[in-house]
Amino acid sequence: MTRSNSVTKPGLLPRRSVSPLSPNQGILIGTPVTISADVGPATQPPTGEPAYPDPTGTVQLQIDGASVGTPLQLAPSSSSGSPSQSSATVSIPTADLAPGTHTASLTYSGDSNCLANASAQVQFSVGTDNFSIAASNDALYVTSGQTTQRDAIFVNNSGGAFSGTVSFSCSGLPSGAVCAFNPATVTNNGFTLLTISTTQTQNASVAAPSKIASRDANRPYVSECMASAIVLVLLVPRRRRNGILLLIAFFGISTVGLTSCGGGTGSSSQPTEYATTTTLTAATSTPAVEASDTFTANVVAVGSDLAPSGSVQFSVDGAASGAAIPLSTGTAQFTTSFSTSGAHTVAAAYSGGSTFESSSSSRLTVTVPAFTGTPPGTYNITITGTSGTLSQTTSVTLGVQ
Repeated sequence: MTRSNSVTKPGLLPRRSVSPLSPNQGILIGTPVTISADVGPATQPPTGEPAYPDPTGTVQLQIDGASVGTPLQLAPSSSSGSPSQSSATVSIPTADLAPGTHTASLTYSGDSNCLANASAQVQFSVGTDNFSIAASNDALYVTSGQTTQRDAIFVNNSGGAFSGTVSFSCSGLPSGAVCAFNPATVTNNGFTLLTISTTQTQNASVAAPSKIASRDANRPYVSECMASAIVLVLLVPRRRRNGILLLIAFFGISTVGLTSCGGGTGSSSQPTEYATTTTLTAATSTPAVEASDTFTANVVAVGSDLAPSGSVQFSVDGAASGAAIPLSTGTAQFTTSFSTSGAHTVAAAYSGGSTFESSSSSRLTVTVPAFTGTPPGTYNITITGTSGTLSQTTSVTLGVQ
């Protein structure tokens, strides 16, 4: 007579030599999990009749509905007072499983006395020994001097395999700002609440920039020439001064507006090289700390409508900054920022060209205001979660008004 049998005892799932598996408790990928496959009769024999024989045959492991490995032979495992049963030790391989939740089940082959049967499916999850973090809001806004709304930072334990404790930190905060996490740590998975506190912004006094008169480096003033002539007159004997003074008056009138004492050659032919002037302007004369400021150099040829060719080397606080920038229709632009408050100087030096003389601008002074507290602006804040040697990051944007 053939009897019906069950892979498991009534009301029990296959017993395991590891803790019960569930979607909330993960297994590290690559770590084998051993379970015990117990096969016994679904009912006990009537009173007075002998015990049922131990089941024989094999059990087959299935993961996510597909057979894994080869069938395993059952071995008797009867004990006094218990129905006849046999068992096999089954190992669940995890090295080739993707992180996430999976199902496992066992199929019994049956024998001459017992019908084939299958266990119920049991869920388990596998993952890497790591974690990830993510922010619920990717942008926070605050008025200087106040505190942001709470932002939840979630910790995911990568399929349940990670069970460490994660602590948190911030970087990229503006001056006068601090961040706090509550709770300070998260174990396994969960979330913490991030807040960022700022300090009221106040302007600090900064000396006004000194103004440097703009002057063409290639064009001496006529007044300097006249002054030189007067000195020469004083060195001449008194009886010859009247004639010399008349000559000075004549040349003074004829040379007004010339670029130098020897600026006129008296020839109508064009010069082989044109003198140039270089002027420098700034997009703003009061850029904020670390804010970009653009400087424009304009190079003009004296006495010619031609646009000078060549390049301009910009310098900041007396030192060359970056490579020379080629002129485009006589203009070159340079963008930089200043990491400290106070006065800074920028200058431009034109290299000259085949028919153009070199020239330099006057130094242009800009003043970077000093602030106490948290200055307005937009900042990229990096949130770092650390557990031992493991670390993960996420970012949020902080807007300070």
